Amino acid sequence: MRILLNITPSELKETSGDMSYLPDLLALRVGDLQYETLNDTPTPLRTVRKVFWHLGRWWVPQPLRRSLFIASQRNFVSPSMMAGKMADVFHTHLLLPWNVATLRRRYPIAFSSAGISPPWYYRYIGRGLYEDVVAYYNLVGKMVDVIIVWTNSCARRLMEECPRIQAVVRVVPPFYRTGSSDQPSFPKTNPITRFLFVGKEPIRKGLAETVEAFLHVARVKRDVELIVVSRDVPSQLVEVMSKCSRIRLYNRFVPQEEFNRLMVESDVIVLPTHAETLGAVLIEGMARGCATLTCDYEPLNEIAPDGVVGFTVPRGDVQALAEKMLILSTERDLLTQMQKNAWHHYQETFSAEAVAPKLLSGVYLCRRFGGRYLPTHALRLGRTC
Repeated sequence: MRILLNITPSELKETSGDMSYLPDLLALRVGDLQYETLNDTPTPLRTVRKVFWHLGRWWVPQPLRRSLFIASQRNFVSPSMMAGKMADVFHTHLLLPWNVATLRRRYPIAFSSAGISPPWYYRYIGRGLYEDVVAYYNLVGKMVDVIIVWTNSCARRLMEECPRIQAVVRVVPPFYRTGSSDQPSFPKTNPITRFLFVGKEPIRKGLAETVEAFLHVARVKRDVELIVVSRDVPSQLVEVMSKCSRIRLYNRFVPQEEFNRLMVESDVIVLPTHAETLGAVLIEGMARGCATLTCDYEPLNEIAPDGVVGFTVPRGDVQALAEKMLILSTERDLLTQMQKNAWHHYQETFSAEAVAPKLLSGVYLCRRFGGRYLPTHALRLGRTC
């Protein structure tokens, strides 16, 4: 199964946010499943794609400008970008090509995204109105063969808001790979409890709450440490952290190898984010044997079940965050059990072996044979076209 991904090698180097899982998707090799990118585009066309990309992430439309919002979620795939590419399915993430009707004559189209988040999420981040997002998905559902959504909670909301497209929605968790050097051993031998905060947008990701909660814990326990990996941290927060010798701040780009090492050496991933569609760092942390400490709204409480792989707390509740930090740093047996649970949860849900069959099932449903969709009974019988 060869799948052509709607991204070029140059764009792949600049992925962030919801696009950050695409490099791992290209590395997914299970059975006959194989992804490849489009060809690089001429500079003018690449610039146009970047404009659409950034409009899709930052444009804040008003109701009368819904068409502009929908336009910002689209891009163009030229014939030269597909030259020499042989594939069974065309997979596009977040963006709907303008020429999707033409592409669909050549390939079945799989569209993937985080699905629809709660209305307050869009109000908080200021990227589109909830009703505009619903309108966009109604459009997508008419023009593609399958919609792949990462979580059950966001897929459920999508199907409730867009009932006419329920038949094409499939839930496939995102795949995040790990290296052989990332394999954890239990119990971890850290003499202290290390909490790791990771987030490029420190305020939205809850860095202020994390630091305040940690300082409460550090007053009563000496065997704790907070590692912060972020960028553009406000100077006031930098000053506060500089006064505590048990806080390490990486206020810069951290190479992947160093980032992986920090995760392996840490005990708990802390992500008290105010608005999130997935929480990829939680998955990356669980893959390296870290327990989790995050917020109790969907889909975070689905990604990291409360009381199993770690704890969830209400958004902005510093006291609750500090209490859970104290529990995890005091009860080492509980921490070790949650770390083991987190590792197994990653293996059972987000590893290549777990994701590939669900992904194949989703894309097989959108493959066509003789102008018709491959029937579901053919999948049960192990038949392919």
